[in-house]
Amino acid sequence: MIFIDEDIPILFEYLGKFDSVQTFSGRTLNNQMLRDYQVTALFVRSTCPVNQDLLVGTAVSFVGSATAGIDHVDQAYLAIRGIQLAYAPGSNSQAVTDYVFDSLRLLTNSQIIAREFSDTTICVIGIGNIGSRVVESAISMGYNVLISDPPKGHTEPLRLLLPRSDVVTLHVPYTTSGSCPTHKLVGQAEVNLLKPGTVLINTSRGKVIDEALVIDKCLDGSLVSVLDVFESEPHANIRTVSNADLATPHIAGYTHSAKICGSFMVLNAYLESIGESIVPHQHEIHQDRTKTIDYISTMFKKEWASTPKAETFDGLRSKALTMSI
Repeated sequence: MIFIDEDIPILFEYLGKFDSVQTFSGRTLNNQMLRDYQVTALFVRSTCPVNQDLLVGTAVSFVGSATAGIDHVDQAYLAIRGIQLAYAPGSNSQAVTDYVFDSLRLLTNSQIIAREFSDTTICVIGIGNIGSRVVESAISMGYNVLISDPPKGHTEPLRLLLPRSDVVTLHVPYTTSGSCPTHKLVGQAEVNLLKPGTVLINTSRGKVIDEALVIDKCLDGSLVSVLDVFESEPHANIRTVSNADLATPHIAGYTHSAKICGSFMVLNAYLESIGESIVPHQHEIHQDRTKTIDYISTMFKKEWASTPKAETFDGLRSKALTMSI
């Protein structure tokens, strides 16, 4: 039996040719379900933590996460169990890049910021699949670009780059160990280095920044924030959502074309693992989501103030997806 998150497109029709297929809700999957259905292959998104609690005693031998990041997966446990892991790095890179620059366009149109691109310095922190795409787009648009990737020991330290930046956008994975953990990478020292009016964009993971300090700066008018991810997601802090200049429920990389790309990447990894031929996959195209971001941010702030539940968070994500098609 193959289990597929109900929110992952195209897999059901392809994988049904090779085994029985069942869909599930990412936030409700549990160990007993995997045992009862004798699941051997599992396809998830970031809403489903994949760890020992979920997999112990099951027949799962393959996990495919149709996501660019895999901090929701206990890779060490999968390695110990000999469970193959596939994911989709770069599948959402164009979508997140579009989100970054569409958000800046929206802030400009709303007169929250007022700068010409040629006069703006953008600091891109994290230059993996997404950050590299952001850098390319920023250069093509005429921004002055600063690059930093602390986990990789790349370029100048943040203390030298942040005071020179008009826009800071984060694209690092979330880590708590190693030579440069990204937990609160932008903490008190870094926030204090940002000059008044700096735009801080976080589309990576909520805990990469110190949310409370960032919102303090927004409240005193010295910082403009665009937050798509949150420390306690999907249970975002109401104060954070209410006071960020733009707040969206993790929609930056969540477009139809990005999901299709991610689906094909994990599908082909699975087909290779069982000795079947891979199938061509589609690639993302540019989508202007300025109106989508504006609408979803407004609705998120309104609905979260009265109904701060996971269902609200997920419902608005789904709404954003339908608007992006």
